[in-house]
Amino acid sequence: MGLLQTHAEMVERVISEVGGELLEIKMLSEISDLLNERTESLQTFLTKVLSKATELIGADTGSIAMVTERDGQKWLV
Repeated sequence: MGLLQTHAEMVERVISEVGGELLEIKMLSEISDLLNERTESLQTFLTKVLSKATELIGADTGSIAMVTERDGQKWLV
């Protein structure tokens, strides 16, 4: 929980410094470029997305959570 809070605070700080819209547009553009590349697997693609996201916000590390919904409840995959 502490790690998630730290990440959230860092992202909030970066967004306030850089500007949320600019950061969002840049991130979407970078992900769009990655979608146009041929990747071997979903894991490879997500690793590249995470790398770009952490690079753009200046983070040392990050994580991607995948959630699925079963019987009306959300589960972390």
